[in-house]
Amino acid sequence: MRFPQAALWDPPPAGRAPMTKGCTDMAPKRKTSAGDASTTKRQKKVMCLSQNVELFDWLSRGESVDSVGRHYSVNESTIRYIRKKEKAIREKISASTVLSTKVVTHYST
Repeated sequence: MRFPQAALWDPPPAGRAPMTKGCTDMAPKRKTSAGDASTTKRQKKVMCLSQNVELFDWLSRGESVDSVGRHYSVNESTIRYIRKKEKAIREKISASTVLSTKVVTHYST
């Protein structure tokens, strides 16, 4: 179906400005507020090595990644990432502990 050429070039209705390429009367896409500049970034949560060891214990007991993530208040992808880096974390722990503490083991009675 073909439209007549006159229909494509009709003037805008009364009280309405013609559309131009640089139309400035449109609303902004994002809301801006004066407080944006003063807001601080969210602090990154860092888990210490002892928490990582506890996390490995939970996972070795068969806890799900989701439940461990809820316990530590982190996303389950973070838990999977930590589990993937388990060997490197354990090496870091063994390098940071004193030699005499490596020999001592605790037995539960």
